Amino acid sequence: MATPVRIGNRSFKTKKAATDACREIRDRYPGDGPERPPELNPGLGQRVDDPDDIAFIHDLVALHPEAEEKIGAGIKGFVVRVNENGFGGTRCFYVERVDGSSAEFSFPLCIDHAAAEQAS
Repeated sequence: MATPVRIGNRSFKTKKAATDACREIRDRYPGDGPERPPELNPGLGQRVDDPDDIAFIHDLVALHPEAEEKIGAGIKGFVVRVNENGFGGTRCFYVERVDGSSAEFSFPLCIDHAAAEQAS
């Protein structure tokens, strides 16, 4: 059975459709730095600069089960970069906070949490 998901003002008929939309945004930001595979550029990233992408990711992180912790002092912007914990070169969304710190967040976790919350 399909599980619909709403992220901000966007509705998706399935969790897969929401996941695909997140991947599409993430993949538009391949990273700054030398032209090398992401696993060889840990920590290098690319700032999300499209206003629609920024608004979508802002709505997405708000759905995270630990949103308050991820957002922290407030959102300055978003970056896509290789996960610093070394999960096989996986590129992730990071919240850049107004205090200069940052935090990685899992968009699949945001989608799963949103689907569960919206179903109840």
